[in-house]
Amino acid sequence: MLLKKKIFLIVSLLYIIHVVVPIVPDVLNIPVWIVSLGTFVILLILYPRAFLNNSVKWFIGYTLILGFYLLIEKPLTIGIGSVADTQKLIIEMAFILPGLSIFSILFYLRDGTLFKYMSIAALVSLVISFIYLTPLILSDSNVLRNAASADHLNFKIPGIPNYALMHSYIIIFPAILYGIKILKGRQKLLMLGIAGLFVFIIINTYITTSLLISFAVVVFALLYDVKRRLKSFLLISFVAFAVIILEMSGAFLHMFDTLIDYFYGTQVQAKMEDFRTLYITKDLKNTITIAGRTDLHVLSWDAFTENILTGSNPVGGHSSLIDRLGGLGLLGFIPFLMIIVSYARLIYRALIDIEQKTYFVLGLACTLMLLYQKGLFSQEGWLFLMVLMPGLIITFRNSQKNQSSGRT
Repeated sequence: MLLKKKIFLIVSLLYIIHVVVPIVPDVLNIPVWIVSLGTFVILLILYPRAFLNNSVKWFIGYTLILGFYLLIEKPLTIGIGSVADTQKLIIEMAFILPGLSIFSILFYLRDGTLFKYMSIAALVSLVISFIYLTPLILSDSNVLRNAASADHLNFKIPGIPNYALMHSYIIIFPAILYGIKILKGRQKLLMLGIAGLFVFIIINTYITTSLLISFAVVVFALLYDVKRRLKSFLLISFVAFAVIILEMSGAFLHMFDTLIDYFYGTQVQAKMEDFRTLYITKDLKNTITIAGRTDLHVLSWDAFTENILTGSNPVGGHSSLIDRLGGLGLLGFIPFLMIIVSYARLIYRALIDIEQKTYFVLGLACTLMLLYQKGLFSQEGWLFLMVLMPGLIITFRNSQKNQSSGRT
C-alpha cells in the first residue's frame, strides 16, 4: 500500500474511532471541531483532486449561502444550540467535512481494500463500545437516556454515547441486515450476533424514532426478497391480511398496553400512550408528545410559506430538514439537500447489483426519516451515512463473492 494511502487510512480510522467510541473523546477531551477540521485539512492535502465531485461543490454552495446569511445578519436555523451564528457555521463545517472528505477520497481511489479496512474497523469499534455499555445497561436500563437528558447534565459516565450518536446507529442497521442476508456460515452467525447487540442497544436508548425505524427495517428485511419478487408480494399480502385480522380482534390495543408496561418509567412510555390514544380517537389533538412535535413542524412550514426563497423565523427546532427549509428557504435548503442527493447518486451508480442498491436506499431512507423527525444531525450522522453504511454494504458484498469463489 502506498504511503499516502496508509496515512489516509490511519487518519480516517483515528477520526472514526473518535466518533464511534465515546470513551475516546471523553478521555482525550479535545473539542470536536479541532478533530474534525484537522482531519479535513490532512485529507485535503493528501488528495486534493478527490474533492472535485458534486457533493463537495454543493457543500461549498451551502457554506457560501450560510456565509451570506451571516453578512446580512439572518439567523442560521441549522439546529446547533444557542451559540453565535459564526460559531454555528464553523461547527456545521466541522460536522460535515470529515465524513464528506473520507467519502470523496474512497470514491476517488475506488480501492476495495480501503473500504474493507475502514468498515470492519468501524464495526469492531462499535461492537467493543456496545460490549462496554452492556453491563451498564443491565445495571440501569435508563443509563443511556439519562445521560442524554437535559435533566441530568451532571450525570456523566465515561463512554456513554451522546444523543446524536445514539440516533445514528439506525443508519447502518440496514447494512448489518444486508450482511446477514448474503453472508454464509460463521460470518452469517457473527452478523446475527452483532445485529442482536444492535437491537439491544437501540431498545435501551429509549428513542422512539429509532425503535420505530428499526422495527420497519427488520420487517422489510424479513418480507422482501429482490430475487423472488412474486414470493415477496404474496408474503406481504398475507402479512397485510393478518394485520387486518389482528386489528379487528383488538390485538393492537393489547400490544400498546404491553409496550406501555414494558417501557414504564421511560421517555417512551408517554409516546406509546399517545400512540394508543391516537389509535382509539384518530385525533392528534388528544395526544401530547405527537401533537407537540407536529406543532413544531407546522411552525417551520409556516416560516417557509412566509418567505419561500430565504425563509423566515421562528422555526420549530425539531427537524433538521424542515427547520432548514423554513429558516433558510430554498436558497439554503436546496444545496444542503443536494449534498446528500449527489452523494447518493454517486454511490448508487457504483453498486453492482439490485440487492446492494435496495439496502443502500433503505439506509438512505432511515437517514431521511431521522433528518425529518429530529433536529440533530452532527458528525456522527454524516460519518455513518457517507462512509460506514455504504462501506459495509460494499465490504459484505465482496466478502460474499470471496466465499462463493472459495467454494468453486
